[in-house]
Amino acid sequence: MFSLLLSCSPLEKLQSVSIPNDWQLVRIGHTFSFSLPPELAPDDVQVLDSLFGQFSHDACSLYYDFGRFSDPLNSYAERATYQEEAVTIDGHRAKMVTVTASDEDANLPYVAAVHFDRLEDEHRLTMHLRCTTEEARNEYRNIFFQVSFNRLPSAAKEYRANLF
Repeated sequence: MFSLLLSCSPLEKLQSVSIPNDWQLVRIGHTFSFSLPPELAPDDVQVLDSLFGQFSHDACSLYYDFGRFSDPLNSYAERATYQEEAVTIDGHRAKMVTVTASDEDANLPYVAAVHFDRLEDEHRLTMHLRCTTEEARNEYRNIFFQVSFNRLPSAAKEYRANLF
């Protein structure tokens, strides 16, 4: 196992998150990366206007959406179980939420999500995790804490802009 130190807003506390050695690094183009447990397998999805992907297994489903119109997670705010936390991950401020949303998907009611607003070039990243149990949600939300954004030199920014 290895650990990452995380700085969280608003108090900027440092957290240590252990990542198991068997988790696999997933690189999303030249944009960002994160690690996943080996049981989360990629699903075949097709989208037109953003970087989107999904991974799943019996207990959880994770999807990410990187683009100009990624979900800011405001739709959960009215739920009785809604909790929001401001965090800083890889130097970027983000909103992390947890909620129980059984009306949307009875099989995967326990939700954790993170939204990075206004990253480079006005793009945003939202990652949703839906699980069968609260315990699984709490374990797998560590995926969010080790998101890493690629720092591109100026010449590469033009290349990336052409991807969208």
